[in-house]
Amino acid sequence: NTMFLGCKKFEGKGLDNWFVPKKIKDCNRMFEGCISLKQENIQNLNFDYLTDKHDMFYNTNIDTTKLPKWYGK
Repeated sequence: NTMFLGCKKFEGKGLDNWFVPKKIKDCNRMFEGCISLKQENIQNLNFDYLTDKHDMFYNTNIDTTKLPKWYGK
């Protein structure tokens, strides 16, 4: 959790190529404060198996209503 917390200039380039192992369960506040994060750079992430996504996109410009189904679970 909090991996990119506060990275104001982080746009998320390359995230579409990420392989995240299923053993990762907690991405709480992962992108919090990443105000430059771009919606198109996170669209292909698959975090279906996460148990904690609390505030993952808090204080970003990401529209969480346009995220894949995994976010709303």
